[in-house]
Amino acid sequence: DPERARARLTPVRLGGATVQILAPEDLLLYLSAHGAKHLWARLLWVGDVAALTQKGTMHWPDVTTRARSLGVARAVRLALVLARDLLGSDIAGEVAEWVSRDAAVSRLAALTRRRLFITDRLPAQGWERLGFYLKARERWRDKARSAFHLVATPTVAELTLVALPLGLRRLYYLLRPLRLAAKYAGRLWRAVRVRTVKDLLLRH
Repeated sequence: DPERARARLTPVRLGGATVQILAPEDLLLYLSAHGAKHLWARLLWVGDVAALTQKGTMHWPDVTTRARSLGVARAVRLALVLARDLLGSDIAGEVAEWVSRDAAVSRLAALTRRRLFITDRLPAQGWERLGFYLKARERWRDKARSAFHLVATPTVAELTLVALPLGLRRLYYLLRPLRLAAKYAGRLWRAVRVRTVKDLLLRH
């Protein structure tokens, strides 16, 4: 909830000025959701979680309550497990049992660890990131919303494909699913053709 997060902003001194930052509990929720959305592609992000949770300022009942209400409990559990397994960060005793409740977290953590340390890995593609993110969300309505967002929200690819005037910019929301359909239909057709040719060659 942006309004509630704004109400909990904390003032800190930075470079001789006072700036407002997210409360630790809200920042942990954000870091967890961000990491899950991008398949925890950088160890630095895990380090941010580890550094934040070791300060001793976290109010864990607020974290678990807000995580559950926002549907990011699994993402937070995953972030804490990664910080523990990869960087030796302690999981607070009062939240350790809560973290262990979700069996899916250990599978997601194992997948993240394997991918994070592949030296020649390629950047995660959109569908790979989406698949991971859907597994990191526990509520079906959040999974559906995330999938719809990927399919329907225009990207740079649509913006560069056709330069629409300002008054027609809403048409990009129609162009996005059409472009994806054409792209993946073409890939599917090529795959079917290759498979058909291979089958014919094997028969002869």
